[in-house]
Amino acid sequence: MRTVLALSNTIGYLEGLRANIVAAKLGAFTALASLLAAILAACVLLKIAHDYMEGQGVTLWTLVRPLVLLVLVCNFNTFVATPVHGLCNIFTKSMTTNVDISFDQYKSMLGKGMMESFNHGWQKTQQAVDQTLRDLEAETPVAEEKSWVARAATRVKDVLGGVFCGLMNVKMSIENFVYLGLATLLISFLILLAKIVIFSQQVSCYIYLMLLMLLGPFSFALAILPSFSNSIGSWLAKYIQTCLWIPMGQLVLFINYQLMLTFLNQADDAYGFGMQWIAVACSIVCIFNVLSVPKICNYVIDSTGANGAHSQPASIAARTVGWAVRKVI
Repeated sequence: MRTVLALSNTIGYLEGLRANIVAAKLGAFTALASLLAAILAACVLLKIAHDYMEGQGVTLWTLVRPLVLLVLVCNFNTFVATPVHGLCNIFTKSMTTNVDISFDQYKSMLGKGMMESFNHGWQKTQQAVDQTLRDLEAETPVAEEKSWVARAATRVKDVLGGVFCGLMNVKMSIENFVYLGLATLLISFLILLAKIVIFSQQVSCYIYLMLLMLLGPFSFALAILPSFSNSIGSWLAKYIQTCLWIPMGQLVLFINYQLMLTFLNQADDAYGFGMQWIAVACSIVCIFNVLSVPKICNYVIDSTGANGAHSQPASIAARTVGWAVRKVI
């Protein structure tokens, strides 16, 4: 539960910072965007009036649309910012709460497995020592030796054999200890790196949300121009995509956590090498998966078709500039 509590505290701090910055700066950005929206709305209405005087048909929505967008820009915090962030926040909070991640079981299982690996290595060392001692005992008994020199040589050989077995025991124990120690150190480093990646992703998520919220009024103001009518959908898709970073990261972390437990349960039977290296491999995979969360969220939004406004920015700008040049000339 420590991971869940730490995540909740971090999100709470970041959410409070986001609210303070947006509350302090959104008014100034909204004022500038309102001025831009008023100018663009006036230009569009003049164009509609000109087209109507030339005999072109005008629909009610074409006439009302610039005024509606102008009202939304002037009251961006009330009509857009608060509802959009509130709805996204409800979804992200509920999704994060439902994904319960506790690494206590993982740490307990990993510690138990590494202790078993250490004991298994110790048993192999003892078996090798016992086999060496049995080989020495299987040689010619002392009673069958005919001279005291031969008996003394046999005794010296037995003593040297015992010393050799002891040194071999110490050597193999040190190698086993160093082997497991390096694996433990590497796993601890990878877990720390995963926590840093997750924290950085959370901070980046809220920085992008603040920037999107502050620049949102300009997206709505530009949408008054027919050529930029898709800017609202583009802004909304980008905002939802960024809001998905934290819950999607939690979901990816939860899936990797379950994979770790599954692999650790079957490490000795299915893979034939140590549990600690299974944990190392799973930790590396987890880090790469967490790093790919923004791409996953982008794919989710793209699959809905809501991000289509990004596909033709050059043609939109070209049409707008061409229309302005024709009107001026």
